Amino acid sequence: MLQTYEVCLPGRFNGNTREVYLTGEAFFQVTHNPQKPFIAHTDGLNTCVLGTSFNINAYPQLAQVRVSVATGKASVTANHKVLAMLAANQQVAYTKATNIAHTGTYLQIMPIHGRMA
Repeated sequence: MLQTYEVCLPGRFNGNTREVYLTGEAFFQVTHNPQKPFIAHTDGLNTCVLGTSFNINAYPQLAQVRVSVATGKASVTANHKVLAMLAANQQVAYTKATNIAHTGTYLQIMPIHGRMA
């Protein structure tokens, strides 16, 4: 299991967006704010949400990047092209070498107090 990750974010979210940069895997719970979309930049993908909980798995050594939505909605783009509009319990798997994305159902396995539920 790969467990190293890095999230880069500003000290404050100024401007019109809330942007972070992720290498590895992280689960985000984003507060709803239509005036400031939350954008997570990963290896080749951008995930934009207004208020959502979602997981991103984006390890550079893996062939795919996965975005899985637990609640809310997310837009996933690559090279300024929309790959998927995801709702709750959906995910997209993006293969970096071929630029092909597949969507499907997301089985939620959420960490609770440091354990998997």
